[in-house]
Amino acid sequence: MKKKYSNIFDKENTYIPIKNNFYIDFIKSLLSVGITKLNGGLGTNFHLFVIKKYITAIFKKKTTVQKNKLTLKMPLDSFRYFEMHYGYKFLNNINIKNYLDISSPRFFPFYLAEKKNIEKTVMVNPDVKDIELTKETYNLLSIENKIEFKNELMQDTLFSESVFDLTSSISVLEHIPIDYIPSILESIKKVTKNNGYFLVSIPVAKESFEEYIDFNEYGLDNINENGFYFGQRFHDEELMKELFYSVFGEPIQAKYISEKKRDFFFENRFQKINDPNYKYWNEASMFKENFEEVKSIDEMKGIGVAIYLFKIVKS
Repeated sequence: MKKKYSNIFDKENTYIPIKNNFYIDFIKSLLSVGITKLNGGLGTNFHLFVIKKYITAIFKKKTTVQKNKLTLKMPLDSFRYFEMHYGYKFLNNINIKNYLDISSPRFFPFYLAEKKNIEKTVMVNPDVKDIELTKETYNLLSIENKIEFKNELMQDTLFSESVFDLTSSISVLEHIPIDYIPSILESIKKVTKNNGYFLVSIPVAKESFEEYIDFNEYGLDNINENGFYFGQRFHDEELMKELFYSVFGEPIQAKYISEKKRDFFFENRFQKINDPNYKYWNEASMFKENFEEVKSIDEMKGIGVAIYLFKIVKS
């Protein structure tokens, strides 16, 4: 598999911060997402849902504007608009009582558990800092559904067989070395009920490759090479068949989105991380203007994301 090496941080540090007024940026954010919503942008309902929750928490004096400036301006990041929109749409007419989530961005299982009134949600996450932050966030936003947190690897969990109506993993499995994926997918199939569902989103490209970055974001010291660390894997059609279809069969629903201009995602990510003047308030509009839905991975102009819903069938 090809490898791409990316510098995440600007070593020259050439950006000069401009002092921005948060309240002006927040109003810009609301206007931007409102206009994007009117123009058919994806994920805007989810964006507004998160903002409403945080504003409610601020009025209840459970937190402050100062502590949540970035979230209030940019509750979602690029591909999340696509994933959240179709993730919920795929599941809209499915009855879910018991739900397992594997390390997805925390707002997705929160939204799903509340909107669908799920009886029990279990969240598995091996990152202790991230799972503690998720607990704090859920307490802050007053989620009423019962949530159980497990700070462990999915393949190490001791769930009984056929427990969950739904298992989800949004933008997670690409960050795990490929050698571990088969055992994780088999574990997912084992714990999900027959005729249950598996929802997954994954980065895709016409030709698969692995990206290595100059930052040990996931603490995977054992697989660094040449001073770079494994960041994520982009899957082509053949790799999807080899890893996912071989375990779950063909997906019953699938959607794909691609950048319109090749390498836009990487350029935008670099700017977002390094430029203190990045227009966080314009994220919803930025995503709509620079990405487009396509019919298949082979139609990608550059890189993109696919989201799939598989139905679990056990013999």
